[in-house]
Amino acid sequence: MQEISRCVPDIRKRFKTLFPIMLLILLGVIVGTMVYVLSEDMLSGSLSRLNTDYLALRQNSSYMDVMLSSLYNSTLMLIILFLGGLCALAFPVVLIVPVYKGLGLGCSVAQMYYSFGQRGILYALIFILPSAVISCYAIMIGTREAYRMSVECFGAVFKKKIVTVSENARLYLVKFLILEAILSASATIDSLCSLVYNNIT
Repeated sequence: MQEISRCVPDIRKRFKTLFPIMLLILLGVIVGTMVYVLSEDMLSGSLSRLNTDYLALRQNSSYMDVMLSSLYNSTLMLIILFLGGLCALAFPVVLIVPVYKGLGLGCSVAQMYYSFGQRGILYALIFILPSAVISCYAIMIGTREAYRMSVECFGAVFKKKIVTVSENARLYLVKFLILEAILSASATIDSLCSLVYNNIT
């Protein structure tokens, strides 16, 4: 019981650090959905291409193509976060990544709804949500770690604080390798969901 009571404050503390990043993703989802539904076709189409057209990819691509495309998009965001964490001035910039992640998710959900109506919401919960939850969690962790690392670098360069950036860099790299493995699992789930989607629709 004592171990459980000790873990509860730690979980709450970790959730508090991720909560603002979660709000950034939610903001991106809202903006992405509104842009897709309300904006001009040219703008919404551009956003769809940037975030990979969900329906077109799954209707015209193989299992491996879907997995590689999903992994590529997520890995690109993770690389941006990783490099941003190594830059002393990038800590405000890394916060854009979760917003962009939300934009892609919002566009995909809106596209489902636009194509299938109310049934599209159910499709989104079944085919988009499982992999999206995993990838969003990895992006949130990556954003938090990149932000912290960038702030450390900022303190070492501009405030001349004595920090162990070089020692933390190794742990930083290991964390991002683990996050890449999580994104690989998310991409696999995404491709499996696409197989089920093609059999149903």
